[in-house]
Amino acid sequence: MKWWALIFCALLLAEASSAATTSAYQESFEVTLEQDLRGEVLYVKAVDLDEDGEREILTNSLFITNYGKSGTVYALYRDGSERWKYFAGLLENSYTTDNGYTIVGAGPYAEYVGPSGANIWKRGTRTSQMQRIYSQTVYAADLNSDGKDDAVIGTNLGMKGSFVHVKDSGGDELSRIAFKSLNAPNVLHSTDLNGDGNHEIIVGTVKYAPDTTAGTYNPVYNRQATLEVYDLDGELKWEDLFDGAVTSLTSCDLDGDGLTEVVAGGTNSVVAYTPTGQRLWTADAAGQVNALDCGDIDGDGTLDVAVGANRAYMIKNGGEHLWSYNSGDVSSIDIVDLGSDGKPEVLVASSTLRILDSIGKILYKSDSFNNINHMDAGDLDGDGFLEVVLACRDSNVRVVSTRRYSEEVSADHFYSMAEREYTRGDYNLTAYYAKRAEEIYDSLGKNMDVVKAQSLYDKATGYSSGDHYLNITRYYFDNGDYGEAVVYADKALEEYRKLTDLRKLNEVNEIKKKAELIPNAESNLNLSRKYFGERDWVNASSYASKAQSAYSYLGDGDLEAQAESILATSNLYLEYYQHLDAAYNYSEYNDYGNASQQLQMADEIYLKLNDTAIRPQYENVSGRVSAIKRDEEVLVYGGLGVVALLAILLILAVALFAAYFFQKGGLAAVASALEDYGLWFTEVGVWMKDSVSHRPRMEGRPDREGHKGGLRGLGGGSGESIGDGFRR
Repeated sequence: MKWWALIFCALLLAEASSAATTSAYQESFEVTLEQDLRGEVLYVKAVDLDEDGEREILTNSLFITNYGKSGTVYALYRDGSERWKYFAGLLENSYTTDNGYTIVGAGPYAEYVGPSGANIWKRGTRTSQMQRIYSQTVYAADLNSDGKDDAVIGTNLGMKGSFVHVKDSGGDELSRIAFKSLNAPNVLHSTDLNGDGNHEIIVGTVKYAPDTTAGTYNPVYNRQATLEVYDLDGELKWEDLFDGAVTSLTSCDLDGDGLTEVVAGGTNSVVAYTPTGQRLWTADAAGQVNALDCGDIDGDGTLDVAVGANRAYMIKNGGEHLWSYNSGDVSSIDIVDLGSDGKPEVLVASSTLRILDSIGKILYKSDSFNNINHMDAGDLDGDGFLEVVLACRDSNVRVVSTRRYSEEVSADHFYSMAEREYTRGDYNLTAYYAKRAEEIYDSLGKNMDVVKAQSLYDKATGYSSGDHYLNITRYYFDNGDYGEAVVYADKALEEYRKLTDLRKLNEVNEIKKKAELIPNAESNLNLSRKYFGERDWVNASSYASKAQSAYSYLGDGDLEAQAESILATSNLYLEYYQHLDAAYNYSEYNDYGNASQQLQMADEIYLKLNDTAIRPQYENVSGRVSAIKRDEEVLVYGGLGVVALLAILLILAVALFAAYFFQKGGLAAVASALEDYGLWFTEVGVWMKDSVSHRPRMEGRPDREGHKGGLRGLGGGSGESIGDGFRR
């Protein structure tokens, strides 16, 4: 393979690797300020100095002089312009409270600066060149709950000893704590551990050792040091021996029991303590732990600990590692919910700013800022979104805006909430969250997401309207107003058709069908009762059949039984009259057998009905059939008598005839005469047969199933056919 092909493949692999590690939110963060303070920036704090709802940036700039570390404290507006500055002279570090008070110091010297930039008090002197060999750590908080911030100053004066000075807001010393030789304060913290309203002072120490230069001392971080807790009077409450220097401190209620625990970081380890100094757990962390913060990262209701060491760690209460991220040496670490979605992010400051999600995946990585000394997050412009403020070693204060990311996360969160409520069937909340998501997506120009949110909103409003109409439909249906139920069912159907929701469509159609059936069923049942009372069996049967079918569908057993009873009885009456009609018709053709059979069937039904009002029609038809039978018998027997008489006369005539021809010609003459007159005798026989019966000849005879005639003359004087309504 040629060399250029190898290079091309390598570039492709590098690009693929870069794409795989790039977060979808990388472009959602923006550096909005870079302000050069012409010296290394050690510390930064976002604080509202004038209580106008917008935070200013409290920071400092440090540079080296022949007399040690010198610097200036700055208060900057969010655009980087200067609100005020305070020249602090010798400066090793500073700390700013949430109320905007700043304590700065170096060696034996400290100053306390108010929110306006005015000096409130000073301690010590900053003229000695020897101050550059000393160190100092500072901290400030409202220690005695008087509403004013107090100062805690830790100094290391070498052979002269190490002290912690506790001063009130006016600079008066509340207490002074002396430390063992060469054991100096390294980090300071305070919190109310025993619930008495006053803070305890928590001091993490470091061992110092003499340098080869006479009179100078250097910290040794791998030698055993102590974690010490004092009350405001300077009395030691408890202490614990650490394997190395204590390099970071924080406090929080780890287990939710209402008591505050202490978390301390050192070299290669993190230790959690009860308020009274018992160790709760110890967790490993590679390198020196420079930063700690607490927050519920996994949403289980208890706080977890973010650890900044050689890499970023997330440790669960109990010491279990949740995850870690290879960030390099961490100077600051914060757990902050940037998107207000209940899923915190982790801000990690090292050579760059990294923002991780709650499971340790990268969301954003800034360009290299030549190391970040300190970091804070606050809403600088009062728009509800946090900015991340960075104190950088390259002399710049930088601000990273999280607004777009926060809006994207908020929109995604609202959309997720909308989907959840949609699944639960709460379409009003679905519409609310989907609309919020749509508005934010629109402001961000995320058109595909706008369409997605709009679609869900339309579905939710459709279901909301559809369900609203469905509920009204149910209300009217349950209260018997079936007309209004049908009206609102149609409105509900219109909404559900847009959503193509077959389940809802079937549900509404079912109610609508019942709403339409019930009034018709009631009307048909009432009509069947009416016609039954009027003995109009045809209409009674017809309406009862419709009512019975409707009530069967509706599942109303009682009314179905009533309709079925009317239907069965009406049909019996109809069948009764059909048999009488058939008997009458058969009688017209003198078919006594079929007529009698139909009468027998009618009589059986009569016995079931036990209705004497219908007996006259039966008697009428029965009498007609009986008369036909008598006439037939008379004709038959009379005809037989005539035939017998004629037969006798014929025999006599034949005898006389035979005697006459016998005398003339003998037997041959008789035979010849009989042959000649044989046809005549046949015709006489036929005539005699026809004379017996008076019935006309028919092409065919109707059966009782196919006959459609009526009982004329049996309508009780009405002149109507029994087959045409079977009226009495």
